[in-house]
Amino acid sequence: MNRYWQTPNSFRVIGSNYAVASDSRCACVLTTLVSPNSLFSLSLLRLTHLDLSRNQLKGLPPSICQLTDLRSLILVGNNLRHNRLQLPALATLKHLHLLDLSYNPAKKLKRNELPDWPSLLIAEDPPLASSIDASTSLTSTLLEHPASIAQSFAWGVTLEQQLHPLSTPHLRRRLATTFKTLTPDTASRDTIMTTLLRCYSSSPLPRTVIRASGTPLGAPIIREILRTLRSLPWPSKSDRPTVNSQHYIVLDRCEMEHKGATSCFLELYGLCCDALKDVGVHDSDFSAIAVSKGFTASPHMDSYDVAPQFAAAFGDFGGGEKGGCLCVERDAGSVVEVNTCNRVARCDGRFVHWVSKYEGER
Repeated sequence: MNRYWQTPNSFRVIGSNYAVASDSRCACVLTTLVSPNSLFSLSLLRLTHLDLSRNQLKGLPPSICQLTDLRSLILVGNNLRHNRLQLPALATLKHLHLLDLSYNPAKKLKRNELPDWPSLLIAEDPPLASSIDASTSLTSTLLEHPASIAQSFAWGVTLEQQLHPLSTPHLRRRLATTFKTLTPDTASRDTIMTTLLRCYSSSPLPRTVIRASGTPLGAPIIREILRTLRSLPWPSKSDRPTVNSQHYIVLDRCEMEHKGATSCFLELYGLCCDALKDVGVHDSDFSAIAVSKGFTASPHMDSYDVAPQFAAAFGDFGGGEKGGCLCVERDAGSVVEVNTCNRVARCDGRFVHWVSKYEGER
């Protein structure tokens, strides 16, 4: 039987060789783990698998080398940079065969930086090829149209706003790979952004808008969700104040199932689960549901996501050509405009995305 220990940092051990700090977002978890004076740490020094995904870690302590039996280290979606990775300490872990650094600011590691690690698999960000999954369960109709400067105003988002969520290394990389333009290492972010915008303005690079539609939901579930949303006692404080919306709440799955949430939020959570099941998504596939009202523009990236998300919208805003679409940057030259009005679509929130202008209730 699996054994579980819980610490104040939401650090969990499964069995005797696997540990995970899930969504705790606590930067001191590794220090706690390998503290020489901690009885807790003594039971973990034989770990073979350690998952510290989405914990806002900015670095690794040198004492990571004490986990000498470690075979896999999963660090997806943190804030790790190259100079804080403690490569000399990691290189002493002779059994390590998987280091997953996906969705971190760290630059790509070079093999010669780890001379004693010939068999190590280093997982890094996947190629930015597609941010929309037109799978068999969530079919989409894709129609390509040339993009124009006027399109940005139709979205209510300028190109600079669209590019703003990207990190400075990402902007620099786009300049180099898309426009074959190099910038000095000392160039500021403002200089890099200005140069990139100038390249977009003068380049013959074709930019396209790809129009897609999610899977339609049935009328009964749409009516029930709208009824519940319209009667919802929205909290006065937004769960995500950095985006432009009238209201924003996060319905955490564990909280909904185990902490006795308010009945109206439980009802809404259940209806959302039912809607997702209608398109083949079960509650084991997600950890939380975000619900917003009046969400507009706000280009952003959901950097703590570790998988694609499912999006749906309800109200009298119309969708499609009437606006209120979910816009997702697919690559440097195209944006996917997804109609989610009374529909469910699967997209990757780790790409820049926003909601286009609309009128009415959404």
